[in-house]
Amino acid sequence: INAEYMGCGDVMRVKILFQKRDSALIQFRDSQHANTALTHLNNCPFFGSVLGLQASRMPEIALPSPDQLESFEGLTQDFTTSTLHRFANPKYRNSQHITQPNPSLLISNIPEGIDEAAMIQLCSTYGPVKQFKFFVNNRKVGIVEMETVGSAVALLVALHAEDLAQFGYPPSSSGRPLIICFAKRSTK
Repeated sequence: INAEYMGCGDVMRVKILFQKRDSALIQFRDSQHANTALTHLNNCPFFGSVLGLQASRMPEIALPSPDQLESFEGLTQDFTTSTLHRFANPKYRNSQHITQPNPSLLISNIPEGIDEAAMIQLCSTYGPVKQFKFFVNNRKVGIVEMETVGSAVALLVALHAEDLAQFGYPPSSSGRPLIICFAKRSTK
């Protein structure tokens, strides 16, 4: 869930509801990030379903107390110290970097030695790929255009913040995981 929402702002905590496992609370760094998620992700395809978002009455998500940890294990995640917060750096806090879910994804930190055919093969695991292109001046960054928004969401959720070495590809020389977000433009 975190990967889907990270493109809209910095996710601090996620809590899947104990009694209603198909629902979750998501706490963002601030209200602007939460409003961006409401604007961009409401009615977005998500693994064969459609996301329905609404603002919560709760200003923040409480972590389970130590005596509740066992029964709530895995339902609440704290990301407040995550190094993957996209908007932690003031240089990237501009909301112009955020776009609605669409079939095109920007993928960065692609390890050296991976070509377009390998990227298409990897991405096609999550749905039909229309096209993949590296940036002309930077082969560590590319744009993939998936057939549908749903397959783009599946790819983003599965591969964002992952190291491709675990899939049998060469490890990244920078040691950084893939960073994936919705692209403002297609591969054209």
